[in-house]
Amino acid sequence: MVRILAVVLWSIPLMATDPTCQLLIDAGNKLYSVPVHLYKTETSAVTGGKPRQSESIFLNDKNYLMVSGKWRLSPVSTQQLRAARKDVDTTGATCKRLGDDNVNGEPALVFSLHQKTDDDIIDSKTWISKSRGLPLKSEMDLDVGGFAGKSHSVTRYEYTNVQPPPGMQ
Repeated sequence: MVRILAVVLWSIPLMATDPTCQLLIDAGNKLYSVPVHLYKTETSAVTGGKPRQSESIFLNDKNYLMVSGKWRLSPVSTQQLRAARKDVDTTGATCKRLGDDNVNGEPALVFSLHQKTDDDIIDSKTWISKSRGLPLKSEMDLDVGGFAGKSHSVTRYEYTNVQPPPGMQ
């Protein structure tokens, strides 16, 4: 269950101790210590092949989730999410540094991840800010087989002017 939460909610998988992935590991851990607004678009069999939008805000040790168009406060704090990353299964993960790119004009390092387990296959690409060491964007293809099958998600990370959702101050 912790592994599925990592894939679905966190968007930045934790890698095995491959030295080329250290910046990616650090960025994923750092994500829970700064205010951030995540915007995610997912397409899958579960969504009927249509894009589904979701958002999350991590602010002041709180985790706000937009569910079916309505904001909710998650019972799981950002501190708990950070602690749970230690339990994420990293068996079989490999990653590579793909090079440099820009995300909205910000210089970024680009990494890929591939992980195959008995339950799923993950292929992802993550852009990490060169100056801040924070994720700027991620794309993930996940294949869990069965009814849920394959999904594709794109997550964008915004760090400026992060506020609690309206009505949840």
